[in-house]
Amino acid sequence: MQNKVFIGLSGGVDSSAAAKLLLSQGYDVEGLYLIMTPEKMNGVDIGDAKKTAGLLGIKFNVLDCTEEFEKHVLDYFADEYIQGRTPNPCAICNPKVKFKKMLEYADNNGGGHIATGHYAINEYSKEENAFMLRASPSNKDQSYFLSRLNQDILKRVLFPLGRLEKDDVRAYCLENGLPA
Repeated sequence: MQNKVFIGLSGGVDSSAAAKLLLSQGYDVEGLYLIMTPEKMNGVDIGDAKKTAGLLGIKFNVLDCTEEFEKHVLDYFADEYIQGRTPNPCAICNPKVKFKKMLEYADNNGGGHIATGHYAINEYSKEENAFMLRASPSNKDQSYFLSRLNQDILKRVLFPLGRLEKDDVRAYCLENGLPA
């Protein structure tokens, strides 16, 4: 189903606004809460995301990414740090864990797109290649942390907040009864 979107839903203002925007554009949206560390499995932090999904009237799913996060992010961070280098865990986590696991989940549960509340813009060339642009306005741009996403991911990811100001996102959530 091409209209189906699985959104990374943390319960924070950005992912909440992104989910609401996608719903208003006619997408069939489902929330995905990604557990990255065993400490998060106790359910304490899941509460905000679950509440937001309830307010939006969307299905809420939990995805365990702890094994992949430890292997690709925590181990990488420790190895780089020990060698005297400055690691960038987000640039590794996004392509190897977060977006990869979300796309796998989408493929196994009805296909369609994935989305997040990141501030970036995804465009397409005439050849149907996807490419990343800086968010506009750029004061919240997060494209740098997404720059390692490959074409398989970029062709299927949506960034609804890429052309919005953070203050506008907060106001949108307040107007729509979402936590802001």
